[in-house]
Amino acid sequence: MDTSLQFRPEDRLQKTWIPEGTEEYKIFKLITLENRYLGKLLKDRYQLGNGGLVLDVGGRKGDIALELQKPEYIHIIDPDPTLTLDFTPAQFWNERIQDVELEDKYRLIICSHVLGYLGTQNVQDEVFDQLINALAPGGTLVLFFNRNTRYVGELLEFSKELGVDGHYDYFDESLVERLDKTEFDISHEDVTFNLSYETFEDLSRCCWFLYGARDQDIEKVARMFLPRLKQDLEESEIEIAERVLLITRR
Repeated sequence: MDTSLQFRPEDRLQKTWIPEGTEEYKIFKLITLENRYLGKLLKDRYQLGNGGLVLDVGGRKGDIALELQKPEYIHIIDPDPTLTLDFTPAQFWNERIQDVELEDKYRLIICSHVLGYLGTQNVQDEVFDQLINALAPGGTLVLFFNRNTRYVGELLEFSKELGVDGHYDYFDESLVERLDKTEFDISHEDVTFNLSYETFEDLSRCCWFLYGARDQDIEKVARMFLPRLKQDLEESEIEIAERVLLITRR
């Protein structure tokens, strides 16, 4: 699997500092199959029926939403100006979530690996409140984010020591604690994905994606992680712990 591609001009168009056009992003998604996991989890839990609106924030091509609902009941928000959809949703905002005014109430709001990155833009709490307020009675907000525990957490701290122009997926769960528990039911499920790469060099590029994608020199950042990975690991693989947080309005 070739991961030697350099950053291309079109990769500068980013959603929340993750360059989604890069091979590093695509390979990461292919290895974890995160979207498939989340789609199955939600499909097993929710039967939306006709009229149950779904909002997919940062939904890209709407793969997860299409697992759950018909296109005429799907709304998508994604700011990538190069994005083209293979179907026609009821509503598509080609904007950042913090710039969208939501007027509808949703049965399901999906926010997969988006809200965690908004902390670096200082709008995480604002967007969280916005999404909570957009829930219909009985509606659920689904947040999917990295937990940054164990070795992944160590690498995160290492990235800060390196001084890379970094980013990372971190959701401040204290935002949930301030919700009125008489109005909301809150639960979560944890899952671990094994990131197994062919070489340490490939894994180091994954570290660029996870921690340093604001620095568009992939090879430079990867070289900074490579010695640490070879020192700490016997194989070119790590586990990444993630959490699905479900917040339902009663």
